[in-house]
Amino acid sequence: IDDFVSRVDAITNPRTVTVLRVVGQVQAAVDACFPGQGLVAEIYGSFSTRLGIPASDLDLVITCPRPSRNSSATNSPIQVRKSAAMPSEPKKSLFTSGSSPVSPGIANALAHTSSSPGSSLAVPVEFGSDGSSVASLSPREMLVDQLTSLYSALTRESWIRPEKMQLIDTASVPVIKLVCQDTDLPVDITMEDRAKPHTGLLTRALTQQFCKEWPELRPLVLVLKQMI
Repeated sequence: IDDFVSRVDAITNPRTVTVLRVVGQVQAAVDACFPGQGLVAEIYGSFSTRLGIPASDLDLVITCPRPSRNSSATNSPIQVRKSAAMPSEPKKSLFTSGSSPVSPGIANALAHTSSSPGSSLAVPVEFGSDGSSVASLSPREMLVDQLTSLYSALTRESWIRPEKMQLIDTASVPVIKLVCQDTDLPVDITMEDRAKPHTGLLTRALTQQFCKEWPELRPLVLVLKQMI
């Protein structure tokens, strides 16, 4: 088992540079699509807990800024650039390091992404990406609308394989799936619902704590994931 873990680490650890680059590229697209909103691309899942195998994908969530306690705009929707509307053609349909050991590069990135502004306020939006009034959209529809705008922005990025891009808005958690052009690294992007915590972020903290308390857990999980 120890030899297997060493071989996995030899493959996955060098991907740190790729992961950090992808996070930066997604963050740039988010900033262009939602200017001034304070949204942050964070890593969760196996890359944040060191439980990834060579076939694992990179899980990202776009987190929302936390309004101040006394603010009356807690549920204000995120402003969407209307210019980032989805094309009319059919859709082709960062983790805090915690106490779990992570590579230095990703640990630094996590420390940065986990410090998103806590007092920034989202600006109310008047129209969704399809021109409909936000007042007529449910919370899920607003979430899908924002993810659709980001998907549209990402379709113009040269680092993504266009034939591998998908927006799955019918899933229980709407997701953008893509594959990097030069490394074939698969990436899943979700967006945090302002009304409730993202379960991936909650699971990240719990898993890191388990791995700290039981060091034997990581080797066993890696073997099981490879077998499954």
